[in-house]
Amino acid sequence: MAEPIPVKVLLHPLRDGHSGPPLDHQAFHAAVQCCAADSQAWCLQTALRAGTVAFGKEILDPRDFPDPCSRAGLLHELRSRRASCRPSCSSAALMVWQSYFEIACGAANSPAAQDLAVCEILRWVPAIPDITTPSSLLQVLTKCGWVLRGRFDV
Repeated sequence: MAEPIPVKVLLHPLRDGHSGPPLDHQAFHAAVQCCAADSQAWCLQTALRAGTVAFGKEILDPRDFPDPCSRAGLLHELRSRRASCRPSCSSAALMVWQSYFEIACGAANSPAAQDLAVCEILRWVPAIPDITTPSSLLQVLTKCGWVLRGRFDV
């Protein structure tokens, strides 16, 4: 019998009975589809850039975006980064979840919806995808209500 391979699973807070808003399955599927083609072009350069950025710069602090204008600027930056970089493993997950909140909030429809999407991003996935390492991703998301599981009984 082969030795089990240890894995870690990060459970999102939008599950039934947890702290987040209910998951919109159609919006999540759309976000995955939207990001799927980009994630096929994994990039070592993105991973290396994440490893060389000063720790903490990849984490977004909601206090740095106190008004709709500053949050609109953040959304523009996140979209630009998403369009211009090929993802690493941790950035792909962030890109999907940030896209999810844009789709679920209807960010294409109005500035108010865009602002709501950014507020949700700052609450649930407050990190810059192309400079976030897997370890910092785990740290920031567990502080936002995500649950890390490293052991499963079968």
